[in-house]
Amino acid sequence: MKAATTALAMTLNELEEVSMGRVKETDFFTPTKFATTTLDEYHKNFDSNCPIWGEVAPNYGKRDTFPGVAQRIFNYKPEAKILFIKREPIARALSELKMYYEEGEITHQSKIHWFKNRRSRRWKHQNASQFSYYSFGDFDSNPIVQTSRYDFQLQPYRELFPNSLLILDFENLTGHDSSSYLAKIQEFIGVITPLDFKMKKAHSSKTNLIPSELSLSLSEKSKYLQTKHLLHRMPFLRKIFLSLGYLRIQKNTWFSPSLEADLQRFFDKAENQ
Repeated sequence: MKAATTALAMTLNELEEVSMGRVKETDFFTPTKFATTTLDEYHKNFDSNCPIWGEVAPNYGKRDTFPGVAQRIFNYKPEAKILFIKREPIARALSELKMYYEEGEITHQSKIHWFKNRRSRRWKHQNASQFSYYSFGDFDSNPIVQTSRYDFQLQPYRELFPNSLLILDFENLTGHDSSSYLAKIQEFIGVITPLDFKMKKAHSSKTNLIPSELSLSLSEKSKYLQTKHLLHRMPFLRKIFLSLGYLRIQKNTWFSPSLEADLQRFFDKAENQ
């Protein structure tokens, strides 16, 4: 997650030999979906005329939350090719954190503890018991931080797919010379007629809008004042919300410097890689 997986899927889908799935993230090999979805239903996501099938699957790299995924993939297709994008761990974690905050914390409620210092006293009091085990800096139990522990996440894949695992560097993949990197990927997955092209872009925005303290406070009081929902239904409100201070444009560092320092100390330890 937050490592150009969507952009890579969009790019590979341009290849005639590749079908990247009609559903962006099927999560088929996660415990719940694997138990409730049939193989035929899974296969309907792909074009049967394409010899190469693939899917974007950030949850497959979260073994702390979704255990056993690598083994299920191996049981399904031992010769599967695994692509894993590694981004600088702190940058990836903060990017995911930033995404939730920009969404107004409407979704992914389990991540809300990251912003408890930005919430009202009323909210903290009401939710203290529910999120008390997610104390600030409790990185060992934090799902965002755990996703950036790449050695830990990759261990089962390295054991099961030692010769069919390609680890990609985020900076090279999204850089100016992405075409040479994409050529390497096409060779790895077995594309017979490769294309010379560059990575597509995804999740780009002209302005970086985040909810203000007023927005967060009001959203706690009424389900009708959720920033994301209002802007989706009535986009003309964007300028009005900015003028009223309901939204603001992010310009400076949005996270606490102490958070970045704590993350750096955490990832500096070999056992946290």
